[in-house]
Amino acid sequence: MKKIKVACFGLGFDQKKLIKKLSKIYNVIGFDTNSEAPGIKYVQKHHNTPFNEQKKILNILKKEKIQKIYSFATEAPQLLIGYLNSSLNLKGIKYHQISKVSNKLKFRNILKKNKITQPNFFSYSEVKKKKKLKK
Repeated sequence: MKKIKVACFGLGFDQKKLIKKLSKIYNVIGFDTNSEAPGIKYVQKHHNTPFNEQKKILNILKKEKIQKIYSFATEAPQLLIGYLNSSLNLKGIKYHQISKVSNKLKFRNILKKNKITQPNFFSYSEVKKKKKLKK
């Protein structure tokens, strides 16, 4: 039986154990800018592509016919994964969802709007505006 292809973002020490397990079930295409990342030895292909090169990564995933996306122990690629899931119509968190929770100010405002108790907060730009008004 042919293994399906999955993408894994982040191949570092903290991800290595789970990547090893994934590679027993799937053909893993890995992404990490560190060409010596410990998880590389468990992936079928490695791409040394920065996570901010969304279009390039999207094209690689289309070409490879990726069916699932994984990321372990790192927040860095979460917006990218949301973008890719939305663009490729894959199961998983979508861009509009992750952009709300990864932006702390947006997230706090959503909580506030829905009357969910939380500590008082303010944005840096609000403080800056108040200081300008006082001058």
